[in-house]
Amino acid sequence: ISILCGDRALDFENRLLEENQAISHLTSEKPGRLAPAVARLIRERDDLRYLKEQLAMKLFMHEKEALTGERRMLVADLAMSQMRPAAGTLAKDCSLALVLVPREGGWNYALSSLKGDVRSFSRELQSALGGRGGGSPDMVQGILGDFTEEQVRAAFLSLPF
Repeated sequence: ISILCGDRALDFENRLLEENQAISHLTSEKPGRLAPAVARLIRERDDLRYLKEQLAMKLFMHEKEALTGERRMLVADLAMSQMRPAAGTLAKDCSLALVLVPREGGWNYALSSLKGDVRSFSRELQSALGGRGGGSPDMVQGILGDFTEEQVRAAFLSLPF
């Protein structure tokens, strides 16, 4: 339980009023209609996020068709929930698949193979590229440090599997 009196109560009410006015201005709604307006904006954001994820996966599927070789690496703007399925899909046609998703200060990654245990390879990749992560024999997920795509590709292609 808390209570505000006098100037503190007035300051609190003034901050609430200013905040409501700012939100009213941002949403172009009257102060009494802010909650439905914010709920609508959240729904629109969620719909756009879903659409972006669908388009990112379509683009990933299109780009994966152009890859060849026993080791395949693909950089994609996927949601975290899409990384593992994407790596698993990529691994169906090769011996080792790496999906990279840019993040602030480095990369999120998912590494997959249907032909061998990827955990030791992942540890070597993490050691070479300042990362961490873990997982199962067929799939490892983690982060890598702030290296260029070319540096990650060179390490991915040069380390023994």
